[in-house]
Amino acid sequence: MTGLPRRLYVHRRVVAWGDCDPARIVYTPKFLDYALEAAEALFARLVGVDWYRLNLERGQGQPLVHADLDFVSAARPGDRLLLAVRIAALSRATLTYRVEARLAKGGRCFDATLVSVLIDTRRFKSISWPKDYRRRLAAYAALSQRKPRR
Repeated sequence: MTGLPRRLYVHRRVVAWGDCDPARIVYTPKFLDYALEAAEALFARLVGVDWYRLNLERGQGQPLVHADLDFVSAARPGDRLLLAVRIAALSRATLTYRVEARLAKGGRCFDATLVSVLIDTRRFKSISWPKDYRRRLAAYAALSQRKPRR
């Protein structure tokens, strides 16, 4: 596991042709996939384990219990997206991610709020964040809520 990031994590993604509908813009549900992909990448970077290994090796999961998407502009095949991921809230068992997606060529694309809960996958019951996870998630939450310097 690496040290904590010193700045806001930005996940980069290129829109693939297969992500689009007949109108040649991103198929709406794919935006949720993009937001989840960015949230998982941040989690893996902070905690040192991706959601797959979290489930298989540690018997823990992070299912989504709430998702909210606001669409601002369309994205097309080949567009590069920059997805800034913040941790907006951390409670006993839940984690709220905020994902702000921008087009690399300029302009907002979509905003997402994702709330997940940490569970024991054997009992399918919520559990408290382990101290090592909580410490790293809380530190990043504090960093990601700071106002940028001008």
